[in-house]
Amino acid sequence: MDKNGSHGQRIEEKLKRAFNHSVVLIEAAPGYCKSEQVYKALKHAPNNYAWMRLRRMDNYLNFNWKQLMNALSTIFPNQSRRFGELEVATTFGQIAELIELIERATLNSERKVLVIDDYSIIQDKQIQFIYENLVESNFTKLCIVIISSQKSKIQKICSRSHSDLFYIDKEVLRFTRSETQELFESNRIYLSSEQLTGLTRKWQGWPLPLIELTQKCKNADEVMGYSYDKIHQLFYSQFFSEFTVEQQKTLIQLSALEEVPSELFGFLIDPLEEENQFLEKLPFLFYDYKKDVYSFQEAYGEFLKERYSVLSETEKQSFYSIAAEVFLKRGELEKSLSLFFCNHQYEQVVNLIWKLITTFMNYSQAEFLYDYSQRIPKEYLDRNVYAKLQQSCLLFFMGEIRKAEGIISESIKKLEAEKNSDKNALGNAYYFLSQINRMNADESFLEHTRLASVYLSEGSYYWETSIPIMLKASWVRFPSYDENASDQLEYSKKIYKELNQYYTKIFSGVDIHADKFCEAEIAYYQHDLKTARMHLVELYYTLANEKAYEAKLLFFYYMMRIELLEGNILAAENLLKSATEFINENKLHQYNGFQARLVSWLALYLHKPNDVPDIVVRNHEEKDAPLWELAINGFHQAKYLIQMQQFEEALALLNYLEKYYSPYKGLWMNSMKVFIYRSIAYLKLNKHESAINDLKKAYDMSYGNKIINPFVEWEKEMRHLIQVVRKKAPKEFDQEWCDVIYTKSTTLAKKISKICKQRVSDEGISKLTPRRLEILRDIAQGLTAEEIAKERGITVHTVHSHVKNIYSDLGAINRADAIRIATEKKLI
Repeated sequence: MDKNGSHGQRIEEKLKRAFNHSVVLIEAAPGYCKSEQVYKALKHAPNNYAWMRLRRMDNYLNFNWKQLMNALSTIFPNQSRRFGELEVATTFGQIAELIELIERATLNSERKVLVIDDYSIIQDKQIQFIYENLVESNFTKLCIVIISSQKSKIQKICSRSHSDLFYIDKEVLRFTRSETQELFESNRIYLSSEQLTGLTRKWQGWPLPLIELTQKCKNADEVMGYSYDKIHQLFYSQFFSEFTVEQQKTLIQLSALEEVPSELFGFLIDPLEEENQFLEKLPFLFYDYKKDVYSFQEAYGEFLKERYSVLSETEKQSFYSIAAEVFLKRGELEKSLSLFFCNHQYEQVVNLIWKLITTFMNYSQAEFLYDYSQRIPKEYLDRNVYAKLQQSCLLFFMGEIRKAEGIISESIKKLEAEKNSDKNALGNAYYFLSQINRMNADESFLEHTRLASVYLSEGSYYWETSIPIMLKASWVRFPSYDENASDQLEYSKKIYKELNQYYTKIFSGVDIHADKFCEAEIAYYQHDLKTARMHLVELYYTLANEKAYEAKLLFFYYMMRIELLEGNILAAENLLKSATEFINENKLHQYNGFQARLVSWLALYLHKPNDVPDIVVRNHEEKDAPLWELAINGFHQAKYLIQMQQFEEALALLNYLEKYYSPYKGLWMNSMKVFIYRSIAYLKLNKHESAINDLKKAYDMSYGNKIINPFVEWEKEMRHLIQVVRKKAPKEFDQEWCDVIYTKSTTLAKKISKICKQRVSDEGISKLTPRRLEILRDIAQGLTAEEIAKERGITVHTVHSHVKNIYSDLGAINRADAIRIATEKKLI
């Protein structure tokens, strides 16, 4: 058994296949066991290979030529005299004579292998030219194996001359995660999953340190605490000392970045030829072609970071400034932000934070930006009113509404008192205040929005193409709920008709059609899906040539929900896909949280809570989870918890949401939804009286406004709840309303049930591999596991494993059930 287990066997088998090619090129850094693996693969054929172990002196042509002739004489003994008579090749004619002699020697011989190790030692151009001509010759019965610790020209030469090349690099030679685990377990060292992940990330399968750890350590604790002095010495001698002082400083600078944009090298290294040579000498720098970035192997990166103190402050600042500009051009604003901050370029920091503030920003994003804002020196904040307003904006997103309101009001007083105050800043402050007024259902909301448009007559240049806060609260959450008013939603339409003209001014002339979105949302909540769809499609085409990203995302959001209610699952999935592509194509990564919420809607609709993204539901399990974050994803989390049958946890979350939303009268529809969700949780716990009480609160808020969908979206649970209401509290609710909710909930429940059944069946069949289909047919023919194993040339254990998976895929409980389902699906 190979001491390196399946890793050694995998490489040995690959090499044995490789030797059938004319050229085998193995390029990887020291420590990838290149020579050891080639030797193991060749040791069974001692008379058919020769090994050239190159030394520094082999850069002298006479020394190298003598070793090459000795190697060729070893594998072609019948021609040894002729090889010994050849003059040292210094001309094309002499190289051609060597090639002709090799071809003649291979005519009646078995396949031979010539190993050249380590090719990276050869720097002499004339010697390199000899080897380049040999690999271009493409010998039929001679395999030339070139082992190199650095990148060479051989691969390009073979490609140009169409030589029969087999290429092996570090990706092939490294240990996989499972092979790493097997390596340690074969040495009786058992790593936890976390420890294995740490080692895999740190060394990325580099054999040298992994094998050393198995030889020097007795248990997992020793492995994780092992000193890597020997490896660091190797890093220094092989991969650092050979660079010039300036290049060494460049490496140290680059190690400060998690990912290094490829274009950054152009600013740091000149000319291009030197840049290519620089990259070729870095085996621990990995390239990701999808992102067009490089990254250091973690251990080598740590080695470089230890030398960070050799850089002067000027060198650090110069690098940060260049790197920040590169990331900025790439649109990677968060990375650019951190580098500008490190360089004390606070004006750029403030400008970038404005760009990163978005409507759908979650708590963690706001907290990330607020942390930078807080660390800006006080003297800068005191003289920059925009930086101060920015902090209040971020506090708004973090749920610190009262604190944000205080800062804004103070800023407005200060600006109004100044004779030559910045009107743009004053307009932005009034706009901010209007948003808080709206949450509080304060009538001054409308007047403050008007004032903002007056002061921002040419538009707010801080909002640019992304329009923060405009969609933070739902369009129809103003005014506050009044149980004596039955036309609140109609009043909202009038409010937003007037508001839209102010918004258009504030947002630099961009018409965001707030009034149309208000009408679309109202139609959706009233279950007038035809009208909602009409408004949304009209809006989408109106906005086609605008960069109103958030408005377009709202289109995907509501259209997807409409398709789900109508049972058009494929249309809903396509909308989700389109939204994801829209975010990626426009590099709107700040909206990933919004995209996750779209995924959640689809997963919860299909009753597949396990498919809900962690980013949406993780916070209910965290003891120190930010309360504002719970409010952001609260309704998704509550539905998730109910579907996971964690009813007490759902009630605790909903109680918090009621407490959070109740002070803000303008968010009355969220309070209504809390009551609906909580009534379902109580229903699941068979607490019918509590369920009816909460449903009655939601009913009182919705009935006069003809709101239906928040109830209907609970489909079968709401149908059950209406049955309970009819039996235990028939006089509390309008019976016509009960009939509407019950009918629409029943219709939706049937649609979902049909879709889910079809999905389970289709998913199971799609998992059936060709091998499983073969075994399924064997089962149908009545063959036993032993007979199937013999027929298919596999073990009985493997047959049992396949059968178990077949039952799972088909949703079958036994052999007879599997045959029945397979027959129905015409699989057999």
